[in-house]
Amino acid sequence: FIGLVYENPRHTETETSRDSGMDPISHILQKYPGAVFENCSVCRQHANYCCNLKVLGWSFHGEGVRIKLARKVAAEKALAVLQKKCKNPEQPLSSELLCKARATLVSEICEAKYAELSAALPHRSKKLSKVTAAVVKITKGSIPGCEQMQVVALGTGTKSVGSPHLTRDGTVLLDCHAEVIARRGLLRFLYDQLGSYCHRGETVFERQNDGKLCLKEGVSFHLYISTVPCGDARVFTARPDGHSGRHSRGKARVKIDAGAGTVLADDQPQTWEGIKSEAVRLMIMSCSDKVARWNVIGIQGSLLSLYIEPIYFESITIGSDLNEEHMFRAISLRIGAVKVPHPFSVHAPFVYKPSVSIAERSVDAPDSSLNWTLGDKCPELVRCQTGICEDGSTSRLSKVVFYGRFIKLWDFLASKEVRSNLPFTTSAVKAGYLQKHFTYKQMKEVAILYQKAKAFFSSHFRQYCGSQWIKKPPEIDTFSLS
Repeated sequence: FIGLVYENPRHTETETSRDSGMDPISHILQKYPGAVFENCSVCRQHANYCCNLKVLGWSFHGEGVRIKLARKVAAEKALAVLQKKCKNPEQPLSSELLCKARATLVSEICEAKYAELSAALPHRSKKLSKVTAAVVKITKGSIPGCEQMQVVALGTGTKSVGSPHLTRDGTVLLDCHAEVIARRGLLRFLYDQLGSYCHRGETVFERQNDGKLCLKEGVSFHLYISTVPCGDARVFTARPDGHSGRHSRGKARVKIDAGAGTVLADDQPQTWEGIKSEAVRLMIMSCSDKVARWNVIGIQGSLLSLYIEPIYFESITIGSDLNEEHMFRAISLRIGAVKVPHPFSVHAPFVYKPSVSIAERSVDAPDSSLNWTLGDKCPELVRCQTGICEDGSTSRLSKVVFYGRFIKLWDFLASKEVRSNLPFTTSAVKAGYLQKHFTYKQMKEVAILYQKAKAFFSSHFRQYCGSQWIKKPPEIDTFSLS
């Protein structure tokens, strides 16, 4: 555990405009040409003028004794959010010192964990370390301002599976990019914690009145990536001030099978026959796009959403040099404000960088991906090209393994509301029946609210990012455990 003590000063109304050197109304209109003030009128309740500022799909409300003051308040709120300084207009801002201190600690403990894990693989360590990602659990201590940090999942990798190796049995890891592997490692940690809850052990969860579980107060998860994620964030961090490629800024990008890097996405659907015949290459959404979607539908996925409330990353720390504005734009602002059903919400994580950036790793893209979750005795190595372990076994991060863990928890955790979504006349369905008769795809569809949130996001994504969300062929999810 690592401890961090800090103070959290409040934001003052004039801080944003003072930083920019201009009036906040002029600043917002100049920086975001599509911004518009609407519904400017007298607010009868408070005898003030009020207005709404619409920008990038977000809406910010302002009130004041004069209409110009109302617009100024709305502009101040918008700039505070759009310049990535806070997650919502009412939240106090952390000091720059806190941001640097936390980011530096997160970076140090994640890189130290990778060094520890790779030490067990001396002949492989240099070939696995091009990109590292990890998830840190932060728990607020009993002393105000004190935090405990712990790495709970870690992954490396920069490639995705080759088209010939796709299967229908859920045994293959399709995406071995470090961020995706770290997030799947977090899912393993959450399954472990749910198991502890069922056996009355120590856990990060507590039960709500509606039967679902949520994170205990003071527990949060934070993502660390050694370099900027592939896709929109990385393309424009590499050339933040140039005009080259500006027409494609904010657009969806995809990874092409077995390769590194991304290309612009298109609306061509992917079919099982086309990919297996190698008439088309498998396309997987970029990490920038995936992180942006996690900020709306959560990191827990469809299955776990049946047991727990949505979980979002509270912050993202990038270890190497980055353009913070483009990073925040790529993972939050370009998506705008998506209307999603409760309990989902649009989440804008803090973007941090450490006081001393780590050097970009110049090694070639590795052929294997490392994964580790808290409690593992040793890391697992997966061959990116095939999506299975180097020894030929199925990865512990695979869909089929997670589905098995989900089913084992069903009898303990499935609430009456969740059971009512099943297509049966009785809700008293046991795990054994589901294991035999329900495919992975069918069970994901039981998470009705999650699927609605995902559909709302996909529609919004297509409108703002120039392409539909490129889906993988549905056949890969039609497996069962029988």
